[in-house]
Amino acid sequence: MAQSWQELLQVWNNSIIKSRLREYIDPPIPNIDWLGFEGATVEVIAALESRLARKLPRSYIEFLGYTNGWRGSDYPDIPRLLPIAEVDWWVSKEPQLVNSLIDSVKHSTTPTVPDEEYFVYDHRQALENIRIEYFDKLLLIGDKVASTHTFFLNPEVIHDGEWEAWDFAHWYPGAGRYQSFFDLMSNQCDKIVGELDSQPSLRQPRE
Repeated sequence: MAQSWQELLQVWNNSIIKSRLREYIDPPIPNIDWLGFEGATVEVIAALESRLARKLPRSYIEFLGYTNGWRGSDYPDIPRLLPIAEVDWWVSKEPQLVNSLIDSVKHSTTPTVPDEEYFVYDHRQALENIRIEYFDKLLLIGDKVASTHTFFLNPEVIHDGEWEAWDFAHWYPGAGRYQSFFDLMSNQCDKIVGELDSQPSLRQPRE
């Protein structure tokens, strides 16, 4: 398992660029050899934290310092990671949608999912066990223009200083949740490698 952003993103990048999966980069870019961008400066990251009025989790700060955004793919379906200029609270981007989703739980004083069902981060996790009351607190960090596949960070749940990360899509019964942003990205990288392992022909780029 990768222990750093450099290691993880190099595996991710090479798995796509050196295989037929490069045909599914979203948006398609001819002759691309790197899925990332120039890293954000400390000053730019600090300005984002000031705009959000929150100190961001370490793994996300380190990611932005390594690459300010990351290209997604149509296959496997993975959202792009937003550049800092586009990162914002979900409720600020989609106020009508978010407020309509949480309307039913606005006045509830108990969690919609009990702790023993919510705080599960292994194969036993049930994707439907998400807390709707967190929807207006989620930070939108990744999306796909052509679908509702999105990545969020949830500052309401913190594990060792890391915000919980959500992989949210309309075809899920809820969301895949991870204890950190790095864990979410590691899972996405594993998804790519798994596709190549299950379909060896994908490892050979088209001539």
